[in-house]
Amino acid sequence: CEVLPNGVDSQIFPVTESVDKPALHDPVTVGFVGSFEYFIDFDLILQAANRLPEVRFLLVGDGREFDRVEHLVDVWGIDNVELPGLVDSEDVPEYIEQMDICLNTFKKSRVAHSAVPLKLFEYLSMARPVVSTSIREVKRIDSDYLYYADSSEELAARIESIVSDYEAAVSRSLEARE
Repeated sequence: CEVLPNGVDSQIFPVTESVDKPALHDPVTVGFVGSFEYFIDFDLILQAANRLPEVRFLLVGDGREFDRVEHLVDVWGIDNVELPGLVDSEDVPEYIEQMDICLNTFKKSRVAHSAVPLKLFEYLSMARPVVSTSIREVKRIDSDYLYYADSSEELAARIESIVSDYEAAVSRSLEARE
């Protein structure tokens, strides 16, 4: 039996070349790229977006939860959330480049606690700070590179903390990338 670690497509992501340190966008942009499925905690993201109206939230992808997320954005009147939908794999790095902070927010479940999502490696390959929910397998592989939040209050606080010392957060991401 051979175990292959998770990784990113080196034809799409800059894994063999150096990357420039990202600078904060105006407005600050927090993002998610991935499946809009039942195991992703979109309520957590949307509640944080509601708490941080000056921050842009860019949620990229599609799936069974997309319509529900789009509906909540409309019903809750959240003006700072953008939902471009499904994009080609080759375009994902361009969307991550627009993000200052990336999200890995899973609902707590057995499946989630066993997950080490590809998006985590894609985000870090582009030197973006990542905030994740506290899921077992992600915490196991983390070497103090990631930030954690399990409630909308914690997520909003982590975002504000990262923005307040963005250079240090990017340095952590660059270490993780290596």
